[in-house]
Amino acid sequence: MVAHDGERGPFRSANQQYRQRGWLGTIPLPKGKKHPPPKGWTGRNAQHPSDEQISEWCETGRFDKHDVGNIALHLGPTPDGKHEVIGIDVDDYGDKHGGKELEELEAKNGPLPATYISTSRALPSGIRFYRVPVGYAFIGKAANGIDIIQRAHRYAVVWPSWNPDSQARYGWLDADGREIAAPEGLPNVGRLPILSPHSPKTRKWFDYLTRGGVKDQGQPMDMDSTNDEIKDWALATLPGGEDTPPCKRMQKALGKWLSRITDEESTHDKITGAQWELVNLAVEGHAGWYVACTAAGNTSAHNTIQVRGKRGISELRGELGRGLWGALRSAKGTLDEGHALPPRCLCGDEDAQRLIKEAFAEGGAWRLGVSRPWEDFGQEEFWSVRPELARLREFAQARGAGPWSTLGAVLARAIATIPPNVVLPPTIGGEASVNLFVALVAESGWGKGASETAAKAFLDTAVDPFEATLGSGEGLLKQYAYKRRVKGQEPEQVNLRNAVAFTAPEIDTVAALSGRSGSTLMPELRKAWMGERLGFGWSDTEKAVALMAHRYRMTMIVGVQPGCGGTLLKDADGGTPQRFVWLSTADPNAPEEDDRPEEPLPLRLPAWPVASEPDEGVSEDEDASESVEESGGVRLKFANVKDGYELDKPVPRHRFHVLGIPPGVAVAIRAEQRAKLRGESTISALDSHAMLARLKIAVGFMWLNGRTDKVNEEDWALAGTVLAVSNATRDKVRSALNLNTTKAAEAAGRRDAEREVVKEDLLRDKKIARIIERIRTKLRADNNQGKAKLKRQFGPDKDFFDEALTRLVDVGDVDLKPIEYNGRPGHAVCLKEGR
Repeated sequence: MVAHDGERGPFRSANQQYRQRGWLGTIPLPKGKKHPPPKGWTGRNAQHPSDEQISEWCETGRFDKHDVGNIALHLGPTPDGKHEVIGIDVDDYGDKHGGKELEELEAKNGPLPATYISTSRALPSGIRFYRVPVGYAFIGKAANGIDIIQRAHRYAVVWPSWNPDSQARYGWLDADGREIAAPEGLPNVGRLPILSPHSPKTRKWFDYLTRGGVKDQGQPMDMDSTNDEIKDWALATLPGGEDTPPCKRMQKALGKWLSRITDEESTHDKITGAQWELVNLAVEGHAGWYVACTAAGNTSAHNTIQVRGKRGISELRGELGRGLWGALRSAKGTLDEGHALPPRCLCGDEDAQRLIKEAFAEGGAWRLGVSRPWEDFGQEEFWSVRPELARLREFAQARGAGPWSTLGAVLARAIATIPPNVVLPPTIGGEASVNLFVALVAESGWGKGASETAAKAFLDTAVDPFEATLGSGEGLLKQYAYKRRVKGQEPEQVNLRNAVAFTAPEIDTVAALSGRSGSTLMPELRKAWMGERLGFGWSDTEKAVALMAHRYRMTMIVGVQPGCGGTLLKDADGGTPQRFVWLSTADPNAPEEDDRPEEPLPLRLPAWPVASEPDEGVSEDEDASESVEESGGVRLKFANVKDGYELDKPVPRHRFHVLGIPPGVAVAIRAEQRAKLRGESTISALDSHAMLARLKIAVGFMWLNGRTDKVNEEDWALAGTVLAVSNATRDKVRSALNLNTTKAAEAAGRRDAEREVVKEDLLRDKKIARIIERIRTKLRADNNQGKAKLKRQFGPDKDFFDEALTRLVDVGDVDLKPIEYNGRPGHAVCLKEGR
């Protein structure tokens, strides 16, 4: 091997040589060490570093708290996206005998294709690299001395790194075992041999490494247990044994899949879908998975072989086995990752079990329609589940406010105190924000303000959220940051804060703002709820304020009268009403005066804890993470606030604090997403964001309960009750809106009047637009005029002057500068350059 540039170090001297040859997962390690890797750049969900990230590591010479030194490869997709790269890591030293184990495996599966090997020791030790088809899950260990390095498991330290264990430098060997001259001879990813399930020479190896072709579902999977071990685990862990009849939720799913398997021509996707859903229901705590999967398999076999005569029994048995083992391995991986057990099945009381047993005729026949629906906590039970909820209800009733609307305002206020880098896990796509929007529903003067006031009094926060009234889409950004022009320099962004609690006491305000010509309010609100980047593509850099994803926290409370909710509901196609939690100010159980409860003490909510960075000596590899979890500790990850808010800079992945969620919830979210992808979802447009909305509410309950690590099952169940109340409240608003629309349609005179109002509004807008241009013209001729002086020049149009000037200020064309005139305060109107 040619020596590397010792002054620059292995990573900085060699990363571009690897990237040019298709090894895009180049990551730095500390000098002369094998770990830890940079946080956020390894593991199942890690992406390949961008060129910009590589440059940052090289230019600063630092990552996390370490100096850049050795180089490693995080394996993953090839540049063309057609394959992934894996490494068969053979350890043959000390008490490890990977060489002999490899010989035994080759005797069983055939010889592995000759390939490039990375090693710092003598053969047979070393990592053998191969390309494999995308979409499969691989075992983590092929034998005691043989690991399988892959996207989800470990990484490969390579030339020109130094191995502190072998006290030697890594090198490359070609397919003939000869040392390669580097960097010129470094292997190209596109030349690695392929382990294919379709090649007679590699099929056995592929089946061995994938447990018979188990597909990767993008979630944790136990690939190291044998099929017998997986079965034993499932029967011991998942609810019910081999003879336990399915509970009512399991019945419903099984009935759906049996109908599809019987009625549709192709059964492959149907039986796989059935197995995954039935096993996922078992993870959620529902009983009878074994009987249900057996019934689905028997029906599929009968339909495929006897009815349609499509395949033989051996082929079908393999298909059924791959689907079921894949589902069970995923279930075990999900539960193991969360150190969890399935919750108790809530479907089964004695009456329900009797009905379940009656649902099965002798021999496993099936009939539907015998089960009762399951519900979350009842509305009365809800308030007694936790002390803080009972206390909140008493506080609201003592203050004469509606408990549900007060709860909504409390949740919004609580979430406003959570740092923006605290996110939900990337179950679908990327990390999700916990930004929360609440609609308080009541007739005018019926308690929306009282609910917000009661919420502020009840929740004693160590950090008071900054509050602002809702403005235009551009106005949202100005509450967080603005652009400052420095003479002779490019305008710089001045960041004011990273959290704002917005309010709009009346929905009419929102209607007015969103109805303006060119308004961006609704699209910006939809992005803000998701925590996405906010900002506009202004050609003028002075206007180009940017809030990067997950750099800001936003909550919102909007007052809605039942007959005036059209502003939100009419934007259902855009997704706006789905993003709100709708809660009424009504309280049917409001106590009489003599029964009014004594006001309890407020609930103290501390500042969200900001953890320090891990100690220099603590490894961030998988073993270290497991030791932290096993000890009962939680390693929180937060941005270092000493650098300021950095709203206009992307959040490094290692700065996220990702909240945990129950395994069953993750499974349910992925099941819903699969149904959407397959076009099988029956969810209405108004409920399309229900899962994420429920998780955000659950985060609020978690925080009110004094926890900062993960959402638990009880949080999720409480959030389900709130969401049910929200849906019912939203439906009432829709009904009231429909009734109003019907009445309006029957009143021709009213329609004519409305047309005149629209006409007057249009004329008014045109007049204001004309005045706006006149203001610009006058200021171009004589800038920095006093506001009063400027207004007097508009004669009969001066009644519209203030609104025209406000619009110019909102879009950033005009500034109002405080002045003093004849001893009295006033403002000078300044037209910005180029307007």
